[in-house]
Amino acid sequence: MTETLSSAWQVVSGTSLGGHHLITGVPNQDAVLARSADLEGSLLAISVADGHGNEFCFRSDVGSQAAVEIATRLGVAFLQKHGQQPGETLSAAATDELIPLIVQEWITRVTEHRTLQPLTDHEHTFLLSAGADSSLLPYGTTLLLALLTDHCGLVLQIGDGDAIAVDSCGRVLLPVPPDPEMVAGATASLCSSRASSQFRVGRIDPEQGPIALWALVTDGYGNSFSDPQWQRQVGTDLLRHLSENGAEWVQERIGSWLAESASTGGDDVSMVLAVRSAPR
Repeated sequence: MTETLSSAWQVVSGTSLGGHHLITGVPNQDAVLARSADLEGSLLAISVADGHGNEFCFRSDVGSQAAVEIATRLGVAFLQKHGQQPGETLSAAATDELIPLIVQEWITRVTEHRTLQPLTDHEHTFLLSAGADSSLLPYGTTLLLALLTDHCGLVLQIGDGDAIAVDSCGRVLLPVPPDPEMVAGATASLCSSRASSQFRVGRIDPEQGPIALWALVTDGYGNSFSDPQWQRQVGTDLLRHLSENGAEWVQERIGSWLAESASTGGDDVSMVLAVRSAPR
């Protein structure tokens, strides 16, 4: 369902079970969430998370849901405190305050879940064979969080996935730098002992142009395209559809679009869009 969370933004979101997961009976391990920090303004937090879903991360659907719930709640509180500050100050505060808090609360949440639902002896023995921190590994997930204000768009990311911004002239911007540690598809994770330092922070300031559309997508979406520059075509297409047909029209179709990508790539696919209420 399309949500108008503030006077400035409409949110469209969707998720689809991956074709491979459908065959193997594994649940959707993505999660999506959006929350407004100011019903009368334009402060918005949107997020997606992608549970790793490998054999050692068998509770990553719990981990991804916890990630988006914690990130959006803390993101809203952060915007209410810092949302009127300039972009540089916002970035510094997010790095120093928000990221460590997200990581710590996520660890607390999944630790509580494991206490309430202990691992079986078989699961515990199986995890020890991974040679990693077995207390957090089952819940491993990535996270993308975008904090949107009148004057700035700030993105916090750990792991894979894509953040795409499109300005009012149709120019596509990719605010988050690539992960220099990603090798052969291995991605950073909230379950890592270095999670706080593995976040990458990207920002778009007013001088780069007014942003008409923000899109956050899990890596299952990008992996379904053969074109390495798929973000630019997708960004312009999404803005065109939203401008010509409206958010409700896109919401009615986003499920089928994501399902096609999930079938092609095999992985779960999720997307959240924040569009200016009257895009041009």
